[in-house]
Amino acid sequence: MNCVIKKRNRLLAVLARKTIEKYRPGIIAIAGGIGKTSIQEALYTILRDIRDVRATSIHFPSEINVPLAVIGSWTQGSGFIFWIKVFAKAIENLVSRSDYPELLLLEYAARKSRGIERLLTIAQPQIAVVGALGNVSPHELSKIIAGLPSNGYAVLNYDDPGSWGMKERTRAHIISFGYNEGAAIRIVHLEHRAEKLESGEYKPLGISFKLACGDALVPVRLDNAFGKASAYAVAAAACVGTVFGLNLIRIAEAAHYHQTPARRMQLIPGKKGTYLFDDTSDATYTAGEEALQTIQALPAQRVIGVLGPLHAWEEDTAEKSDMLYAHAAKVCDLLMLVGEIPTLIDKKNVMRFDTAEEAAHELQRILTRGDLILVKGYGVEQVVQELRSHRLPPHP
Repeated sequence: MNCVIKKRNRLLAVLARKTIEKYRPGIIAIAGGIGKTSIQEALYTILRDIRDVRATSIHFPSEINVPLAVIGSWTQGSGFIFWIKVFAKAIENLVSRSDYPELLLLEYAARKSRGIERLLTIAQPQIAVVGALGNVSPHELSKIIAGLPSNGYAVLNYDDPGSWGMKERTRAHIISFGYNEGAAIRIVHLEHRAEKLESGEYKPLGISFKLACGDALVPVRLDNAFGKASAYAVAAAACVGTVFGLNLIRIAEAAHYHQTPARRMQLIPGKKGTYLFDDTSDATYTAGEEALQTIQALPAQRVIGVLGPLHAWEEDTAEKSDMLYAHAAKVCDLLMLVGEIPTLIDKKNVMRFDTAEEAAHELQRILTRGDLILVKGYGVEQVVQELRSHRLPPHP
């Protein structure tokens, strides 16, 4: 079966490359270790009104999401019939003149050796956006930057040494974004917004901040989006927007419609009038610290954290796990640790559970109106499914 999948993926890559050669769309690559999908979503939101844009889907494995996005606009799918449709569409693209988008937003996320090189043989970008690297080595990602044309653009995170260090690897124009002085487009005055209801509890609303560029200072308000990562995403997208001739005012107006991607600090109404932050997509230390900083900035009747293990492939996982759980025990009024977590934390506000099902059952028993619940880590998705309001369908 693995042999069949490898042959299928090779054919998929060839057809995608031929499609690029025929239609020659503009290609924007999004890379990094943290926040790629949020940046892609912000880019799509800002550019869709001025260009015909297609983006990669988060529901396909990284090794095939780029060729699939090149060939068609599927958001998800599997099985024999799905693949028949994919290859039929690829052939249709090549033998006739189909309507094709002007821009492709492609998330370059490859964990396998030489994965980035393989993606670059399919689609070579003219613009590349590199967010914070986290635990990702800059060696592979720098190949994207090094391959940019001299009239292209490298959009780099000024606050992240790994991302900003790539400026030495390219002939392209460089635009930076970040919170620190020196970024071309700078995020300032970030605030988390919450509404105090008549019943006394707080309802999280979103964030507001300003984008500074030269003498311009433009306010941005995002509803149902939280954390520094959301502001980073909009700032990165703003850099690209300026390349396409948009001013900051128009960018800020478009950014108001930005939606948080599923399972990335996604705010979900919970049972009994509670608020869930589903951040189960990224089980890394860096993302965990960012999530804790976010809920710490929000007013709440009570803060509950439900944390599973971190991904084992992250460097120094055991040490970083201890640091994260210790921080969580300070931030949260109640901390629930799920799964095999060999931490030495022993505090009265910490509970341990073998499974997410057990944690969800206990949570449903003790929830009170206005509770703010952060769910993060590997293998705790069921907690979100059990506690989300029945008014909402489960995420795909």
